[in-house]
Amino acid sequence: MHVRCACHIINLVVKECLDYFSSHLDTLRQCLHSLNTSPARQQQFKATCLHFSIRFRRFVKDVPHRWNSTYLMLKSAIPFKDPITYYCNTDLNFEFQVTEDDWEVASSIYDFLETFYNATRTLSGVYYPTSCLALQELCNISFLFSKYRTNHNFAYVVQKMEAKFKKYWGDVPLLYCLSSIFDPRIKLDGVDTLLDDFGQNMNVDVSGIKVEVKATLDRLVIHYEDKAPTPRPTQGPSGSSSSGLVSKLTHAKRILQRKKQRQSSQPTQELSLYLSSYEEEDDSSTHFTILEW
Repeated sequence: MHVRCACHIINLVVKECLDYFSSHLDTLRQCLHSLNTSPARQQQFKATCLHFSIRFRRFVKDVPHRWNSTYLMLKSAIPFKDPITYYCNTDLNFEFQVTEDDWEVASSIYDFLETFYNATRTLSGVYYPTSCLALQELCNISFLFSKYRTNHNFAYVVQKMEAKFKKYWGDVPLLYCLSSIFDPRIKLDGVDTLLDDFGQNMNVDVSGIKVEVKATLDRLVIHYEDKAPTPRPTQGPSGSSSSGLVSKLTHAKRILQRKKQRQSSQPTQELSLYLSSYEEEDDSSTHFTILEW
C-alpha cells in the first residue's frame, strides 16, 4: 500500500519554509544561474575549480514548481563554496557577490530541508510498501520541528510549518499505525514508542490513538478468527453407558472443545507469537525487503 498523498502534504509544509527564505537565497540562485548559462564563465569557473582541486559540475537549477529542486540546488552548490566565493571576488565583471552570510543561510536551509527531502523520497517509492514507513517519517519531521523550534532563524517559520503539519497530521492516521505493526522491524511496541515520541515532539496527546490502535487490532483478530476454518472435534469411542449419560458427556465435551478452539485459534496464536518475538534488525547496511519477509 502506498501513501503518495503524504508527499503532497510535505510539499505544502515545506512551501512555507521556501516562501519565507526565498529572498535569502536570491543572490546564490542568480549566481549559479549565471555560471550555468554563460559558456565563457563556465570555462573560467572550470579553471577556478581546477585551482581548488575540485571537479567541475553544472549546478542543479532551482525551479519554482518543485520544492526539492531548491534542496538539490543547495546540495550541488555547497561543495563548491570556496571556488564560487573566489570566482565572485576575482572576476570584477561578475555582478553577483556571494558572502559568508549567504553561505551560512544556504547551509542552514540545506540541513533543515534534508529531513523533508528524505521523507519525500521514501514515501514516493513504487516498488515497496510505503504505508508502514509513514509513521517513522512523521516522527523524523516532528523531531526536526522540536529541534528548530527555539532556533532564532527558524522559530517563526517552524511555527507556521507546524500549523500546516497539524492541520493534516495532528491526529496520526490509524492506517500508518496498523501497517507499522505488521512491519517486523516495528510491531506494536515500536508503534507505541514512535507515537510517544511524536506526541512529545509535537506537544499533542497520543493516548487516544494508542487505545484506538489496540482496539482495531483486536477487531481485526476477531474478524479473521471468524473466517478461520474450525477444526472438527475428535469423537471418542462409544461406550456401553446409558444414552442419557452419553448425551450429557458429549454435550460437555463439545463445550470444552469450543473453549479450547477459542483459546488456541490460529489467528490469535500467530499474532501473539508475532508480537512477542524479537523485531527484525533494521540495519541500514543491509537491504530489508518486507514483501520477502
